[in-house]
Amino acid sequence: MAKKKLPGHFCKVCGMRKSNESFSGRGHAAHICKACSRLSPARQAEEMTLRRLENLPLRRLSESEMTWLKNRTHDHRPDVKSLACMVYAQRFPRQVRNQKKQELSIQTLKLNIDGDICDPYGDPVYIRESYQVSRTSSAVVRIQQDGTSQTVSPPPKILNKLLKWTVHTLEIFWWREDYCGPADVDSEDAESPLWSAHVEYSNGEIQDMGSADDVPDPVLELLSALAELFE
Repeated sequence: MAKKKLPGHFCKVCGMRKSNESFSGRGHAAHICKACSRLSPARQAEEMTLRRLENLPLRRLSESEMTWLKNRTHDHRPDVKSLACMVYAQRFPRQVRNQKKQELSIQTLKLNIDGDICDPYGDPVYIRESYQVSRTSSAVVRIQQDGTSQTVSPPPKILNKLLKWTVHTLEIFWWREDYCGPADVDSEDAESPLWSAHVEYSNGEIQDMGSADDVPDPVLELLSALAELFE
């Protein structure tokens, strides 16, 4: 049985199916309704680009489609660029993260732990420590539970490697997104956190994050790496 044709006509500018009366004779052939035909050519082109972004196929994109989408993330038209970046982030989150990592260089890092964590044998151990790392002074300060403060100055090469590992492998920039729940974000409802971190990057970005629910593995890995500097 033949598929029944939908009534009306589709406009490639606004993306809507409208009645035949909404199109002029020339508009039928061009797939542009009367309302959209009154837009400037530049606005029509922008709207058609937005429609294409909205309707990108869910299948694996071809190389040419990928190139087109990437180019749109740098488009001079703000609405096109914004939508393209959102679509690209949804479709290719790993690539977006890798690109962001190239922009990040930690200048200052503070890590606080106040709660039970598992030792290498799986037994719970109470830890209350804080670490402060400064790339500028190449210093790491540890403040322990009794208030004792210790400072080490690892070689800049070692410290730079540690901070780069924190960004690229531990992905600290996404800890808030990956490991913090709504209650952690809402300061009015938040309990005393088991862990918290403050990060300042060379590009001016600043992050504050933490959670009262659990201490995730990347946080434990960073804690272990910082503690090793004092051994």
